[in-house]
Amino acid sequence: MPLRLGEVTPTEQHVHSFLEMLPLMGLLLVVALYWTAFAALFGAGTPDFSLRWKEAPLPVVYIAAVLTLTAFLEVLPYLEEFVRTLRYRRAATRAGE
Repeated sequence: MPLRLGEVTPTEQHVHSFLEMLPLMGLLLVVALYWTAFAALFGAGTPDFSLRWKEAPLPVVYIAAVLTLTAFLEVLPYLEEFVRTLRYRRAATRAGE
């Protein structure tokens, strides 16, 4: 497939916008789950940053599902973008020779 320079489809723009928001969404979810610890960082109470095991561990199926979905929906799009960038660089280098 030939490389088209400068063309970014609306779908690609949407995917990039979604990927850019994932870290912020993750941070907000952690803050929502641990609001008292977050508020304690700003003087509202005493923070408890001790490490403890969960009382009820997560099921293995849940962990496997989250890791699989993360791989498919987060890691693979970044790898695909990386491979396309490498191909573009090789093609640009060859064209400049």
